[in-house]
Amino acid sequence: MATAMAVLFPVLMPGLWGCGTGAAAPPGPAPAPSSDATPAATSAADAAPATESQPGLFTLHLPGDRLHFELPDSIFGRDILLISQIAGSPENFSAFLNSGTNVAEQVVRWERRGDRVLLRTVTFSNVAADSLPIARSVAANTFAPVIRSFSVEREVDGGVVIDVTGLFETDVEAIAALQGGQRNQYGVRRLDPTRTFIDSARSFPLNVEIRHTLTYEASSPPSQARTGTISVQMAQSFVLLPAEPMRHRFHDPRVGWFTVNQVDFGSPEYKADTRRLIRRWRLEPSDAAAYARGELVEPVQPIVFYLDPGTPDEWAPYIRQGVEDWQPAFEGAGFRNAIVVRDIPTPDEDPDFSPEDVRYNMVRYTANMTRNAVGPSVSDPRSGEIIASDINWYHNHLRSYRNRLMIETGAANPAGRSLRMDIDYIGEAVRQVIAHEIGHALGLPHNMIASSAFPVDSLRSPTFTAENGVAASVMDYARQNYVAQPGDGVERFIRGIGPYDHYSVAWGYRVIPDAATPDEERATLDRWIRDRADDPRYWFGQQGYNLDPRNQT
Repeated sequence: MATAMAVLFPVLMPGLWGCGTGAAAPPGPAPAPSSDATPAATSAADAAPATESQPGLFTLHLPGDRLHFELPDSIFGRDILLISQIAGSPENFSAFLNSGTNVAEQVVRWERRGDRVLLRTVTFSNVAADSLPIARSVAANTFAPVIRSFSVEREVDGGVVIDVTGLFETDVEAIAALQGGQRNQYGVRRLDPTRTFIDSARSFPLNVEIRHTLTYEASSPPSQARTGTISVQMAQSFVLLPAEPMRHRFHDPRVGWFTVNQVDFGSPEYKADTRRLIRRWRLEPSDAAAYARGELVEPVQPIVFYLDPGTPDEWAPYIRQGVEDWQPAFEGAGFRNAIVVRDIPTPDEDPDFSPEDVRYNMVRYTANMTRNAVGPSVSDPRSGEIIASDINWYHNHLRSYRNRLMIETGAANPAGRSLRMDIDYIGEAVRQVIAHEIGHALGLPHNMIASSAFPVDSLRSPTFTAENGVAASVMDYARQNYVAQPGDGVERFIRGIGPYDHYSVAWGYRVIPDAATPDEERATLDRWIRDRADDPRYWFGQQGYNLDPRNQT
């Protein structure tokens, strides 16, 4: 776990800032004015004697009820991932807008222009190698929009200080809680600045986390209609992306992966060529030599998910198991303990831990009427590297699976005939839903052909289903075995991670030691696919491809 270099600065209301536990900047005299020269650069402490300060990616200063960023010269021009996430949602807000939901993610850069600093959003949808002349044209035709402009408050040694309060206390569409459709739905008139404020600001070595409350006047709010108000708490994460992007891996449509797509204007073809990079976590062997010999090794940095402390005790073991069920698949890629789940640390163990800190992936248990679960992730658009993921399990999804087990399996499944099914039985369904959503978080889309891999007689066989489950992949929508009939003796009716899942994880995550570039990986990746091309357990069927009748779900 990374050690935070910061303390929390809570803001109870505008003008009332809590004291941080870190060392405050010592008071000092203000610089003497000069009538004939520009003042020399000063330290932030000298220039702002009444300011709480904390170091990190940007040093934060809190003079009175304002928030200042001290931007070092080294940060200008660097790629920063800005993630806008809901931290607190109104009651009945939306089926898929709740605490932990990302509403926007974009790459931004700080740019210095004289006495102003610009925050611009940049795109990597159109690319060309910097060494090619056409790269100039790509840059000219993907001109970066300016999200906001800031006046330089003062120069400091090695950087500048800007006042960013307005970025979080005004209605900035690029990071707003409500977009056009929701504003129309709820009759939003305006953002009320008197009820909009910054809640907290925290700076860490590689990221800055801001929480702020946005209050909108609305004629039809989703709840508490008499207030005419919608208040949403937002978490804004500024995450420094690696100076050197992770080495990408090219996508192949014969294996299912989420992708980031780029139009390459430097292609040797006689046109701009679309290239697709798979989205995956950065897994690097801790012992490259042992890995190359075929030994299992631990990754330098495992994929870690933290369990929401709001998870009911009876479901926590099944959620935990659903995450760690993927460990054998990663062993097929050469990694031991590649994915783990942990309880969040206590304040004594880590006082700086926050579920909204983008460094920490969460499995959230959401008190919401929605009957669903989702496994989104955030990735670096330059390379496809997955940076963060929050799984959301919605409480009422328990009822979905109770009903499905009863309706789809009750005829052949005595355990599925009661409205009060055993916790262990519902828990097994929860476990497999979490495994499915973790699959999404790892980069895997739905595989709708996996349910066609097993013939009917196999699905009616107690021995086959006990060993192989319902489908070749947990990423199919074949949730239960509704093919088994009374008298078959089948006992396993619930899906699980299958052979396709092991294969796809190995295809995407196994390091190819003798390949120096993504292009050099292609032959090996193609061979892995061809080796299994005649086995339907390893086929992939894209969701929505309805021309193939084998895509049955």
